[in-house]
Amino acid sequence: MMKLVYADKADCPEITGSIHPNDFPEGWREITSEEFAQSDFFMYSPTHIEYRQMYNGTMIHEPMTAAKLFHFHDGTGIAMSQDYWNKKVLYFKFGCDHKYNELSRQECGTRGFQHHGMCWHVYECAECGNIMSTDSSD
Repeated sequence: MMKLVYADKADCPEITGSIHPNDFPEGWREITSEEFAQSDFFMYSPTHIEYRQMYNGTMIHEPMTAAKLFHFHDGTGIAMSQDYWNKKVLYFKFGCDHKYNELSRQECGTRGFQHHGMCWHVYECAECGNIMSTDSSD
């Protein structure tokens, strides 16, 4: 169980904390309900949950998108918005579409990353540089 607490702008994730409150986060894109069903939303607990009303700055005459954003530890997230009149839920992703490459034990040592042995795997995203590690012996 998680208890929600209020976070001020200084505690917000960088992807939205560093932009105007009505801007879309980087990498904002609509996804299908099938993509949502297979998303990180069901694997990871969000680090932050944010309600945001967003406008496309170049198309000011378009309606705003009001969405609930679920931020994850790797700088990505999932969002949901409603289409009230059409009785639909719209799904979105934001942040990087990570493309991970595994780093060798030697490369991890050279770069100062922990590597704990043969079942430990360290990956770096070729797009954004995010580092992820996992223990495959579990």
